[in-house]
Amino acid sequence: MCLARPARLLEVDSDGVAGLVDDAGTPRRVTLAVVAASGSVRTGDWLLLNAGIPVQVIEPTEAAELLELLAAAERGVR
Repeated sequence: MCLARPARLLEVDSDGVAGLVDDAGTPRRVTLAVVAASGSVRTGDWLLLNAGIPVQVIEPTEAAELLELLAAAERGVR
């Protein structure tokens, strides 16, 4: 099962096709093809990752809510 999670876009490659995100504290290179097709993405945007692929640009407030829910779920598991 894949769980979508927020990641912050740290940089966009010059071609706009790939970039670097902060995925829960781990820098990760990703393709931006899906989110770039629906409009421009910029450094600092919050992206929703599904199976490691950004599928949607989300608002910072939504990202914060999702991160809090994920942290609460993790605390509950331990």
